[in-house]
Amino acid sequence: MRKIGINMLATKMPAQEYVKTIKELGFDAVFTGVPSMETAQSYASLFAKYGISWDTIHSPFHHINDMWLDNEDGANMHKELLHAIDMCAIMQVPITVIHLSSGFTPPDLTPLGHKRYDAIVEHAAKKNVILAFENLRKLGNFAYFMERYENEPHVAFCWDTGHENCYTPDFEFMPLFHKKLVCTHIHDNDGGRGNDQHWLPFDGNVNFDRVAEHFRSCDFDGTLMLEVGCGDDRYRDMDPHEFLSRAAASIKRLRDMVEGK
Repeated sequence: MRKIGINMLATKMPAQEYVKTIKELGFDAVFTGVPSMETAQSYASLFAKYGISWDTIHSPFHHINDMWLDNEDGANMHKELLHAIDMCAIMQVPITVIHLSSGFTPPDLTPLGHKRYDAIVEHAAKKNVILAFENLRKLGNFAYFMERYENEPHVAFCWDTGHENCYTPDFEFMPLFHKKLVCTHIHDNDGGRGNDQHWLPFDGNVNFDRVAEHFRSCDFDGTLMLEVGCGDDRYRDMDPHEFLSRAAASIKRLRDMVEGK
């Protein structure tokens, strides 16, 4: 039976209570953002105590478009991505998830941006950390990077089901890139252009029959990882424990579909 996971602190709950609760609900794994060293050590202790796998660290992305620009913000974004790789290496987290752009009109790809990403790929290889590029709005950017680094063993694919539904609804990433798949972000939305709502699976219109079919037709046997949050209006008044219980039920339902139960 494959593992199921959820992002750290999807609800407003103290960290220890959260980890204890998700373990009791049957979750096996989590992912986090880039924590401070103090928080990272606290997380590692909690995850070890409750038998939870720390699968991935999500790299910063709040000004990711600056990677392509010749300015101080671009240099700082580059440093933030390098730091995410270093945190993975220190905390023995095998994968960091990376965005390539933001918005529907990101900057053009530039030689400086290529140089920065090449340095990031080289740094990840030295640290033995896998870079998982995540599908977003721009298929061309993503496909370009998958080809640019197709022979790099430390470059891989993070499939985000919600992004595909609301950003690129007429294109499926898995048939082309499934061989590079190493991790997932699973969530739902209403399919409106740009409506990245991070609902629980089966609360929107993502075709999860098709999602399960994609998983069954490839060699990926990693974690089915939720990326959800209770901050959306439809969950805001829900008790945190109820939200996590519903989250567990939704991802277990998808796992049963993938495994043909």
